[in-house]
Amino acid sequence: MAITEPTPKRVRHTQRLENALEALGKKSKPAVSTSKNQTSTKKAASVVEAPLDINSTQKPSAATATTKTSTVTATAIKTSSQPTAGATSTLRKRPRAIESDAELESDEGRQAKKPDRLTLKHTKADRRGVEDNDGDREVIELLSEPSDSSDDDGHGDDEAELDPKIQLSSVDKARVALPNYLRSGSITSAFKRQGKGKVTYSTVQHKPFETRAHIVRWVARALRPLSIVEDTDFKILMKTGRPEYWIPSRRTVARDLHQVFAKTRSRIAQMLNEYDGDINFASDCWTSPNHRAFMAITVHLVYQGEALCFPLDLVEVPFSHTGEALAHAFQRVLEEFGIQRKVLGYTGDNATNNDKMVVELALLDNSFSGVSSQARCFLHTDNLAAKSAMRPFDQAKAKGGEDRAAHLAHQIGNQLELLVEELELDTDDVLRTGDLLLATDEQDNGEDIATEMEDDKDGLEDEDLTEEELADRMKTAKPTKDMLFKLRKISFAIIHSPTKLLPTWKKILEDLALEVRKMPRDVATRWNSTYLMVKFALSYKKGLKKLTSDPDLGLREYELSAEEWQLAEQLQALLKVFFDATTFFSSSQPNLAQVIPAMDLIDEKLATACIDSSLHPSIQVAARLAKDTLNKYYSKTDISDVYRIAMVLHPRYKLRYFKDHTWDQDWIDEAREITYNIYTSRYATQVMQEEADDGCDGEDEARGEGRKASKACINLFASFDDFAAEDATLTSELDRYLQEPCERLKHTDNALNWWHDRRGIYPCLSRMAADYLSIPATSVDVERVFSKGRLLLSHLRNGMSAQTTRALMCLHYWTKLDLVDDADVLSVTKQTAAQNMSPEDAVLKSGWDRIDLTAIRSEK
Repeated sequence: MAITEPTPKRVRHTQRLENALEALGKKSKPAVSTSKNQTSTKKAASVVEAPLDINSTQKPSAATATTKTSTVTATAIKTSSQPTAGATSTLRKRPRAIESDAELESDEGRQAKKPDRLTLKHTKADRRGVEDNDGDREVIELLSEPSDSSDDDGHGDDEAELDPKIQLSSVDKARVALPNYLRSGSITSAFKRQGKGKVTYSTVQHKPFETRAHIVRWVARALRPLSIVEDTDFKILMKTGRPEYWIPSRRTVARDLHQVFAKTRSRIAQMLNEYDGDINFASDCWTSPNHRAFMAITVHLVYQGEALCFPLDLVEVPFSHTGEALAHAFQRVLEEFGIQRKVLGYTGDNATNNDKMVVELALLDNSFSGVSSQARCFLHTDNLAAKSAMRPFDQAKAKGGEDRAAHLAHQIGNQLELLVEELELDTDDVLRTGDLLLATDEQDNGEDIATEMEDDKDGLEDEDLTEEELADRMKTAKPTKDMLFKLRKISFAIIHSPTKLLPTWKKILEDLALEVRKMPRDVATRWNSTYLMVKFALSYKKGLKKLTSDPDLGLREYELSAEEWQLAEQLQALLKVFFDATTFFSSSQPNLAQVIPAMDLIDEKLATACIDSSLHPSIQVAARLAKDTLNKYYSKTDISDVYRIAMVLHPRYKLRYFKDHTWDQDWIDEAREITYNIYTSRYATQVMQEEADDGCDGEDEARGEGRKASKACINLFASFDDFAAEDATLTSELDRYLQEPCERLKHTDNALNWWHDRRGIYPCLSRMAADYLSIPATSVDVERVFSKGRLLLSHLRNGMSAQTTRALMCLHYWTKLDLVDDADVLSVTKQTAAQNMSPEDAVLKSGWDRIDLTAIRSEK
């Protein structure tokens, strides 16, 4: 009989198995006699073991078609890898591979042509779709297929043999076994994990539109190049054993990627518009390795008591990054998403153009209140204080013609490093090369060093010193400066002498039973790199002493004295507080309420170091410079109201923190007044969306216009307390909250969870706390986006367009947070493939990423 191709649709596939089971049930009749049972069993076994002529149209005889036993035993089907003599003339050759995407003969992605006949080699691919009139055989083969194609060692079970005795004692048991076989071929099933590290694979081959969907997700999640689908080796991996398997073209993948991005962007806009609170933002600018300027904007809110953060957009800003220009670019993104009335806080670094952007943004059509809602990236402030501490020990700045030499060193630095690694240079040659590179340090790929240096220059505290004072400081700092200079030279020499110093260094560490590690480099643009280098030197002090004391290695002049080792210990102790702050605020989700206590702790450490007579004078000077820079930004927290409100709404601090640290009573009273004003004007009558649904669809036109539950929407009978005595405000949620003792929360505990668990007690105040405690304390999430961008745009992928970079970067994060809906992906990939379109239709039209705000608001 002719073998029809198995339909990939799950419903029809299930029906086919059900029909086979029904046939099995009809033939499983009560036994008549033992002898007949034995005879029929042997005959059934002979039928199963006999080779099947797939072209035969003769029906099985009654003896072979009917099995009079309640137990059906399937023995292993033994077939030769070569076709039988009777079938040789009828079997067709395997079809040739589809070489071009244009050979896909479908308007909506149907499968390519399949062979008209199937051979009976018993692999998973061939066992799956065999159809004949023997229902027993089909059901047994289908149910005997392993349900999971992945094991702990990562290898599939394609080569596993069938169990020689698979027994289906009844139709009922067969039906129980049926779900173990069935697997959905949907896009979602392939991404579901069962247990740790195990991936469930579908036994149904992907249809072309599913292949496109998987590739879009894969490329976005793993930041793969779009051209990978046209790679020869990739095609070999995908088509071997199934040459008819269809793979989309690069143009199709690019088009699918952009359309999925546009649909997900609209879905996120709907989510943000339906969010019942205010939204906080952070942003920064970045120059990519392919010399494109971008501004990344991240959004911060609360979801089920947890802080949620993801990139909102990555927009190209090919113009001067003035505060006014950045403000208008930011405003355009807000208007595109329709959330310009839901802006509460903004976090950015201490660059001057960010300060100007905040002022300008408040003048535009949005709900942002300006400087009073601005938060400064604490990690940037922390880094500026650390840089101030290191200023006395920096290399002397070049003047006049030396600036040109330093600029030239930046351009040829990478080539010099490659030359040092490829050539077997003597130690002196390596060190001389290092002199040039140390003057400029290494440059991270794609990082806009000029912008970062300018930001740091804006943040560092200027000093008005006379020439005499400057000379005295340089003399005081010289011992520590010399110590750092030696460590930098040693670090560079070890890394860039792979044939001499590096092997010797590893041998020394092995002899000393120390972990073999390379010495970190001190890089000007890398935070805490000086601390890490000094800490490493102290930990590997014995190894460095042995390395520099060997006269044959040429490092004797960089051997540290006992006094210099002592200076290294003091400098490490001073810089440790900055490193710990960076680690804490980078590894967790700190909120704004933790910034002031952190600044107090750093200030206390620095103040102690300034007056510690046991420290070297240069270390004391470094501590004072760092303290001055820290205090500069500490004072700016008074300008922004969000710091005070966040402190008051943190259950660990409230107003008690300020009292315990003997802050001025006027400052404490002002913090209390600011918090009460915001609460009474915007939150006192607001019912959280999760707590009540009064059916009101109106929106407030005032500051909180974006919220659904405004004062006008509250049921009149819910405000009986408003008609009480004038001192009724003393029983407000904020009063009750402040009268409660402070909670004994650890610094690592999540205050948002605390408020989420108490929504019933503080329905209005918890909404306010969620808004203000979700303001990010740092812009580290934006920096992480840029770090991913450097991985995406390698030296081999510099031709990527700005729109593709934007779509890939955003989808990378959205996919990880499960913000990309499967329905959106499939709706895109079920469209006609780009390679089957005309060139005009395949090009994305203007406004391809436009968000239909009218449709979103009509659904609210």
